[in-house]
Amino acid sequence: FKGSADAASRGPKTSNFPVEYITKRSINLVQYAVIACSLLLFYVLLLAFTEFLGFGFSYILATLMTITALTLYFRGILKSKSANLLGVFLILVYCVNYLLLGMATYALLAGSLVIFALLSVVMYMTTNSNKKS
Repeated sequence: FKGSADAASRGPKTSNFPVEYITKRSINLVQYAVIACSLLLFYVLLLAFTEFLGFGFSYILATLMTITALTLYFRGILKSKSANLLGVFLILVYCVNYLLLGMATYALLAGSLVIFALLSVVMYMTTNSNKKS
């Protein structure tokens, strides 16, 4: 088909869109898998620490470990100081997550509103993503 080679050459990059959009650098699928494993490991660390420590301290400890590891990894693979912005973004995400966990009555409502706001921002940022530059 006409244009299928062009579409195939763009295929792998669409899965890397969020980080590539922010940093203008390419990340491959293996690196995304390592990042995903690190994000999943946060919850394992939180569970393990909570068995011996209080929840608040466990959350802070697991968050610091995860954010430090990811920010250093971002710096290594991106070779850019823009990796620090991703680290700051992660700090904000984990802070919001902690606040949502503490809101027993309004957690679902607040979480839904946060996700709606984030999705709206992503939709706005990606409106021109398929136009040629």
